[in-house]
Formats: sequence, structure tokens, C-alpha cells
Amino acid sequence: MSEGRPGRMSSVLRVIDRIAIAVAILAVLTLLVDLGWIPTLIGQARRGALWLNAVVVCLFLFENFAKFFIAPSKLRHMRSNLFDTLLAVGFIAAVFSARYFLQRPDVGEFLRSQGLGLNRIYLILGQAYIILTLVSKAVVYQKHLSATKFQPAVFVLASFVIIILMGAVLLSSPQALTAQAKFTDGRIPVVDSLFTATSAVCVTGLVVKDTGSYFSTFGQIVILCLIQIGGLGLMTFVTFASLVIGKGMGLSERVVMQDVLSYEVTNKLPRLITYILVITLLIEGLGAFSLYGVWQGNLTVTQRVYLSIFHSVSAYCNAGFCLFSTSFVAYRGSITLNAVITGLIIFGGLGFVVQQDLAAKLWYKLKKRLKVRRRLLKNLAAGDTPVYLSLQSKIVLLTTGGLLLFGIFSFGSMEWYGALEGMTLKEKLLSIWFQSVTPRTAGFNTVSFSKMATATYLVIMALMFIGASPGGTGGGVKTSTFAILVAAVRSTMRNRMNVELCQRTIPLRSIRHAFMVVLLAVMLVLGGAVVLSILEPGIRFERLLFEQISALGTVGLSTGAPGTPLSLSAALSPAAKVVIMVTMLAGRIGQLMLAVSIAQKSGLVDYEYPTERVVIG
Repeated sequence: MSEGRPGRMSSVLRVIDRIAIAVAILAVLTLLVDLGWIPTLIGQARRGALWLNAVVVCLFLFENFAKFFIAPSKLRHMRSNLFDTLLAVGFIAAVFSARYFLQRPDVGEFLRSQGLGLNRIYLILGQAYIILTLVSKAVVYQKHLSATKFQPAVFVLASFVIIILMGAVLLSSPQALTAQAKFTDGRIPVVDSLFTATSAVCVTGLVVKDTGSYFSTFGQIVILCLIQIGGLGLMTFVTFASLVIGKGMGLSERVVMQDVLSYEVTNKLPRLITYILVITLLIEGLGAFSLYGVWQGNLTVTQRVYLSIFHSVSAYCNAGFCLFSTSFVAYRGSITLNAVITGLIIFGGLGFVVQQDLAAKLWYKLKKRLKVRRRLLKNLAAGDTPVYLSLQSKIVLLTTGGLLLFGIFSFGSMEWYGALEGMTLKEKLLSIWFQSVTPRTAGFNTVSFSKMATATYLVIMALMFIGASPGGTGGGVKTSTFAILVAAVRSTMRNRMNVELCQRTIPLRSIRHAFMVVLLAVMLVLGGAVVLSILEPGIRFERLLFEQISALGTVGLSTGAPGTPLSLSAALSPAAKVVIMVTMLAGRIGQLMLAVSIAQKSGLVDYEYPTERVVIG
């Protein structure tokens, strides 16, 4: 009997795990219904949705307690699943105490004044329990999947697709649309909800529906959450949750996140992930605080805070979503808005590794220069190792600065008497600076693109194609890729065997990857543009090419749909919108990650063919 017991236990656990996966899927669907549809349901449908919520909660509780009772060691099980245990116990305690607090005259009266009856409180508690349980399960599933043979690109692609589908479902709900939008359209078309969700998750900013007027506050918050998750990556959030609840990071998870974040030092990954989440919230909070007094009009405190948070997150994540139909055209003379938005765009596009490198360098210099007590400088002895910027950071910073200067000179010289005509000197200078930054993957604008010259479009397309930096919130072929290609051309022209940057030799593998990324990006842009020209024969090819490059670079700038403040994508057919969606997804994930995942399936060869020269040029 004792020999068969472990086998029976493992069989029971396998059955419970399979049931748990099904329940998790049901929980996601229930949560989407709770958030998007329950407030609009009436009568029997509303009660049915509430009962479904209760069933999912009970199934999760049953799973937790079943695993606890069949565990060979109850204490060990509680230690390894401390978060789940505390969550279940806390939820049960909250449910039983809710009726007591509601019956208290003072507390009950306040809750009822806020529209929180007993059923509403139970629903909120159930939603919170489902969300936290799903986070815990996401941690477990990621650990299991990381130990499999799936490539990192598969993880990244799957996580983006899942969030896009969930976002599209929420944006299709009645809660997500304004009364005017529901009166005009009834409901948002499926392809438009998918397009909006894809644009938000891929932090692009191409819009087919006006964000500020078409979507309700709930819909805008959904878009904001999609931007935040897409900018940092779902896997980053799940890994951070694993660290918070005490699950840690296994070796297989470190390998996956190393590829996702383009980071070489695996033992410092937990610190980097914590840094990413903390510094992101701090910078976005600082940006929102700086934008609070910018907004025009007689707005309430809540409206100002909301506008500040939305645009700060959108700028830092290089998303380009704006709640104003004309973007920031009305604020092109505001020094504060121009400085804050462009600062957020640049810093978010540098990449998290470069950000951390810069922070470490600046902190080291600050500690050396501060005149404080010796005990605060005890770690800065004479033999203390100084902090230097890595080659990656140097390349990113130099290339970013060079591209900004190129954009300033090009836009200023070509549009001074064009799109900038009629502005004051202050507005012209601020607009030149703003429009030299936004093509770096953030689709805000303070100048109408319909007034620009063709040469300006070409410059903007080049900047959009290059994009942001590796490991950041932007797309494109990346600044480091562009710098390596320029260095390779320079070395070839100087008849040098090695490719050198910042007094360092670039490995051949990196050079090959750079050429591969650019070639794949060119093929994707041209191939997509050709397909778009076939699907949309009535639209000029250069406009379609601009839209395609904007999608690949996850920029969001557009030549515009005729007669509307929307992007050109709004005037495209459903099939053409699908092409743009695929391009946005490819641009966000990155051509290199996709190519490397394919290359890793091929083994190394240990033979070499004879060499023969080929005439070039």
C-alpha cells in the first residue's frame, strides 16, 4: 500500500494540474466578462455572470486546499506555496468579514453611498483573488515553459499575442466605448479592436479610432495598461512577480530573460528586472508630475492627473497614443511639454541596460564629488574600481546624439519656410526639436504632416527605420545595428580587416547579425508595402511605404487618413490593416530574435567548401 501511495498521489496531482489549466483559462474569460460586460448586464444575465465568477473562485480554492491535503509534507507545501496559501486564507477572511463591516452603521453607510453593496463587494474581492491567482499561476507556467525546448522568440510572440487578444476583447466590450461611439457604430468592428490592441501592445500609436473621443475612460485605461505591459514586456512583469512572491529565478528562466532583455550577465538579471520596474514607475511618475500644470482649459484635479499619467506612460513607452485628436499641436509653444515628452521618449528608447549603465556611472561620479562625511564614502577608497560605460552604452549614446542632430538639421533646413511657416521663433525651434525626437519610435507630433515636403518624409522614414535602441521600449532595426553597419562600411573603405568602434573590435557574429536584421527589415517593409499597394490601389505608394515603415519602427507617425485626424490605417481595408498589424508585431519583437530562433534550430557544421572569389559591383 505504501509503495502505491506516491504513484496515486502523483496521478491525482497531474489531474489537478490539468483541471487548474482549464480553470485558469475560464478565469481569464470570466475576468474579461466581469470588467467589460457586467456593468451593462441586467437581470438574469448579470446574476449568471456573478455566479460564474463565484464558481471560478471556488475552483481555485478547491485546487489550493486539495494540493495542501494530499501533499506528503504539509509544512513544506506551505513554505513552497506561501503566497497562494496566504492569498486563499486572506480571501476567505475578507469574504466572511465583509458582511460584518457592511452591517456596521458607520462603515455600511459609507460603502452604500459609494454604490458598494454586498454583491458588489463580493465581486470586487473575487476579481482581486482571480487576478492575483492568475499572476501566481503565470509565474508557475513560465517556470515550466522555460525548462522546455521552446525558443525565447516563441515565449515573446506568445505573450504578445495573448495580451493583444485579451485587450481586443476588452476594447470590444460596451464599457470601452463612449455613448457617442455606441450611437454611431453600435460596436467597434473586430478588426479595429484588434488593430488598436496591437498598436497599444506594440507601443506603435497608429490609430483607426480617435482615442480621446471614441473610447470611454475604461477603454482608455485598457489602452494605457496595454501600453505599459507592451512597453516592458509581459515576461518582465511575470518574472518580477516571481521575485516578489518569493519564487526566484531558475537557470532556464535566466537564459530566456537574457535573450529577451539583451543582457549578458545572467547573475545580475534579478537586479536588472527590479531596476526596470522601479525606475519605470519613478520616471513615469516624475513625468506625470511635471506635466500636471501644462494642460489647457478649466480642468479638475482628477482630469489633470489622468492626462498627465496617460501621456507620461505613453511617452516613456514610446507609444505615441494621445488623448487629443491633433496630438500636441496645440502645445507646440509649451517649453515644459516639449522638454518632458521628448525627455521621456529619449530615455525610454535608450534601453534598460543603457539606463542602468548611465545610472551607475552618474551615481559613482556623484558620490566622488559630494562633500559629505567620510563614513558615507567608506566604499570609495583609493583602490576602488571606477565605473565605466560599456561599449553598448557608448554606441547607443553616440548614435542617438548623432541621429538627433541629423534630424534637427534636416527638419529645420527643409521645413523652416514650409511646415513651420507662420510660427513664432520659439514655436519653430521647439517644433524642430520635437519632430527630430518623435521619429525615434514615438508618434506624437506638434506639426501637421500634411504640410511637409517629400524630402522631409524621406528623412523621417530613415529615422523611423533605424528606430530606438536594443532592450528598450521602441522598435526599428536599432541604433547599435545602424552604428555597426556604418562602422563596417568605413572599415571596408579603409581596407581594414576588422570593424572597430570606440577603440573596440566588433565580433564577426555581431556584424553578420546586423546585416541580417537590416536585410530582413528591408524585405518586410518592401514586401508589406507591395501587398498594401495591391490591396489599396487608390492610395499613393509613398504614403503606404511611410505607414509600413512607421509600423515596423513602432513609431505611429502617419501621413493621415483624408479628412480625419486619424492615421492612414483608418482608411485601409480590413486585409490591409492585418498587414500593418503583422508589421507592428514584427517590429516590436525584433527581426533578430526571430532570426536567431530559426538559426538555433540548425546545428553547427564542421566542414568548409573551397574558396572562390566573386566580382562585386
